[in-house]
Amino acid sequence: MNGKRKINKDSNGRVKIIQSEYYFRDFYQDVKRGVYDRDSKAIKKINLMRKKCNDIDKLYLNDCIKAVDVFGYYAFAAHYAKLLNDELSKYKWLDVVTGTFNQLKSQLKRMVKARKRLLDRKTKANYLSKIENMSLGIGKLFKEKSQCRSHMEQCYEYFKFSRKENVLDMLQNIRNYEFMLPDKDKKFKNMCLSYIKKSKSGDLRLEDLLYSHTFYLHEQNKLIINPSIFNSLCYNPRYPESLNYGCAGFIIGHEMLHAFDSEGMYLDKHGEKNLKMTSSFSKRIFEKRMKCYKDKYGKNSNVLLTLDEDVSDSGAIKIAFESHLKYCENFKNKELLIPKFEKYTHSQLFFINVARSICSTPAQVNVKLYDNDFESNPKKFRVYKVLSNYKSFSRAFQCGHGTNMNSKHKCRVW
Repeated sequence: MNGKRKINKDSNGRVKIIQSEYYFRDFYQDVKRGVYDRDSKAIKKINLMRKKCNDIDKLYLNDCIKAVDVFGYYAFAAHYAKLLNDELSKYKWLDVVTGTFNQLKSQLKRMVKARKRLLDRKTKANYLSKIENMSLGIGKLFKEKSQCRSHMEQCYEYFKFSRKENVLDMLQNIRNYEFMLPDKDKKFKNMCLSYIKKSKSGDLRLEDLLYSHTFYLHEQNKLIINPSIFNSLCYNPRYPESLNYGCAGFIIGHEMLHAFDSEGMYLDKHGEKNLKMTSSFSKRIFEKRMKCYKDKYGKNSNVLLTLDEDVSDSGAIKIAFESHLKYCENFKNKELLIPKFEKYTHSQLFFINVARSICSTPAQVNVKLYDNDFESNPKKFRVYKVLSNYKSFSRAFQCGHGTNMNSKHKCRVW
């Protein structure tokens, strides 16, 4: 399928399942084409509202469409979440990802224990306690499944719209949506307003739940993993584990390491501020090692904006690769071979997928709630920094010492 999505439909043309790479951006294009109008009254209503925008002056057409799409974002998100859950539930995706999380967590503990020059005894104890307390969660949007979809339809049912009404009245009604909701059920009203007016699911932005495979919440010491990581080329039960660790392992590991970035190093295992979490001794060593990135890459990028990402990458590639090696030890000769890729070792496949995971992260296009097109850490440059500073990569591909991908002076924090 060449990485594109394939939609299976029944005899009535209704969508049955999603296969392979079907990101929210693809789903949104199908929404606009009316593919889901028969499945969701809310989505059909939003599409009719979008058509109503054609009545407005062309100068304001795009603003009208954006207002309607932002208003309908929850409808799109809830329906997409249901489709994704229906397809992935048969793979028990959460059990699989939980297992990967626990393996990486154990490897992170081993890495912290081994860092005698970086961490003193007290800091090490604090960090190990924080790792032990780190939890895994999924967004409420995906957790509630059909219930979330039902709530979504109810929220939009209260919005009154007629194809005969004036387009300006429609836009005014969008702004006044909260007054259309009944006051008798405060909990339901607040839920609808949170999802529709704030585009949030609890404390989480809908955009993060739809576009991010995983992210770390400092204030909760929790890692949020979305099923999108399973519905992609990032993790697939049919792949050799070298590829799965190279993408899913690296991505999850990267977010876990944010527990000890410039913000996380002063937050305890409960996410509360604690200036004693990291000793002044360990902080000085951290700063000294971070200076390597500033000195080496400062001319090519704004290192101050990418430092936390670079440090997380530095640790993530280690715990993901070590977890992969541990898997190979436990399951010798059981790794699958990939047709036409037999010439690559599994270590090489791991690093190939690390690079692919960085370069092919789905872009946030189509329905953007927040305008932020600035890329402070270009993907190619990030790949170069991650791989060229890791000795195991250089050994796997036999890169000559002092070459671009095996630099003489390597930057290493973890």
